[in-house]
Amino acid sequence: MGHARGLRGSNEGRAIAADASGGAYVTGIYRSAGAIFGSTTLPYSKRSYYDTFVAKLTPTGQWQWAQGVAGVAVGHSLALDNAGNLYLGGKFAGIYGAKQATFGTLSLTSPSAVHSVGYLARLNLTITGSRSASQTRSLAQAFPNPFAHQLTVQLLDSQPGLVEIIAHDATGRQWLREQVSLLAGQTTLPLPAAARWPAGVYTLTVRQGSQQQVLKVVRH
Repeated sequence: MGHARGLRGSNEGRAIAADASGGAYVTGIYRSAGAIFGSTTLPYSKRSYYDTFVAKLTPTGQWQWAQGVAGVAVGHSLALDNAGNLYLGGKFAGIYGAKQATFGTLSLTSPSAVHSVGYLARLNLTITGSRSASQTRSLAQAFPNPFAHQLTVQLLDSQPGLVEIIAHDATGRQWLREQVSLLAGQTTLPLPAAARWPAGVYTLTVRQGSQQQVLKVVRH
């Protein structure tokens, strides 16, 4: 075993999935004091007996991000498709769950408080690394997306210093890894190497200091 990482708080892991680059996704349940993933703490909503969490570990075993789903009794399963989309399956309502489950800005409502209702949700993987349930700040965006020849990364909260950009395709093959010293006032980083990538779906990992964001881009 190369890495091991435990969860802090009143929680329980239920399912795990791994991507082609060696990252791992885990889902499970938590309550009471909440769930702690490194520097990120997900508070317990108290809307159901358990809330559900989804979190990601980097290939080196560090917590990258974590999200909570309020009002959900159990997250049962995780799956990744070839395009890098993450799917979460589980149930809510019933004797331990709330009648309403909240997934970001989307909500599902059960017609009954007695019987459990299954759900399938797709998660947006464009997530800032240091994310809590109440605070979200985007680090970067890529444009144009989809792109044909030219791809540029824009830093939305740019600070002078080192920026690292890593690109992988859907199979996990690395196509780019470069570090750039960002100058004061500089907000954009052209990626001329992207013009040589084959058509397909790619993930861009953008890191600056303690922040990290994963972007999905498509080359036509």
